[in-house]
Amino acid sequence: MSDVRFDTVPVLDPASPQMRAWQDAVRLGFGAADAPDEALPHWVSDIVADGLRLDAAFSTATLPGVAPELDRPVATFGSATLDVNTGARHEPTLFIFDVTVRTTHRRRGILKRLMIDALTRAKQEGLTLAALTASEATIYGRFGFGVATRRRGVTLATRPAPAWRREAPPRIALVSPADGLAIRDAVFARFHATTRGSHQRPHGYTTMLSGAWDYDKDAPVSGLRVAVHTDEAGVPDGVVSYIMDESDESLRVWDLVAADDAAELSLWQFLGSIDLVQKVTWRHLRPDSPLEWALADPRTVTTTAVG
Repeated sequence: MSDVRFDTVPVLDPASPQMRAWQDAVRLGFGAADAPDEALPHWVSDIVADGLRLDAAFSTATLPGVAPELDRPVATFGSATLDVNTGARHEPTLFIFDVTVRTTHRRRGILKRLMIDALTRAKQEGLTLAALTASEATIYGRFGFGVATRRRGVTLATRPAPAWRREAPPRIALVSPADGLAIRDAVFARFHATTRGSHQRPHGYTTMLSGAWDYDKDAPVSGLRVAVHTDEAGVPDGVVSYIMDESDESLRVWDLVAADDAAELSLWQFLGSIDLVQKVTWRHLRPDSPLEWALADPRTVTTTAVG
């Protein structure tokens, strides 16, 4: 790899041209257009909050008559130390983000170099775990990664209204996305403290769930609603964020966090009762959710994907 240079891009606020080139390289790897100017402050806020390290590989090769891209990475590798609830304790963990290698530079050992460097640093720092979400499942087994959890995509039919084995007390309130942030943090802290396998959330969740920015659409979030469930003492123990789509009378859950099963089911009953909605969809139902067992007819909920 004599024509490849490895380096770390310094994190600055506001974003430097080198940081923007790193982010654009990530977006190239995932098939997206370069980031608009409006997205960069949100992205910088997220990576500063998480302490993200931006590693990269750069090509030093040139083509005749073409200006060299010396500052635009051909590979990216983000990492930060967050924690995972292992059941015994909250274990500091190397979280890996935004791994890309440009198609023109594959099969040259670039990813191997970036990954081994990161895992070596983590070991030297005393970390015992590493975690990532893989879009290409066959790549990471050679580095010791394996399936840690699964998710279900589900659709709950809501017309006619679903019948529940037990109706939950009506303790739901609507709040603004901004007001819901502190409530969500408190509820997630309870969930994270008691749920084995739960991982600390990157700051990007806050950016999206506040409505500030949708990274998929490169625009502020439009139409986001937030509902909060409280326990008998009036303490919030569940939060759901959702968006309604009038075109097909559907409701898409963006995020649902509950401190216990009762709060989760209460939120589902609320979602299933909203007017002018034919179905509720969510991509990230946990494998042991009580949802289908709480329905009088379990076929009211269908699995659309398993990942």
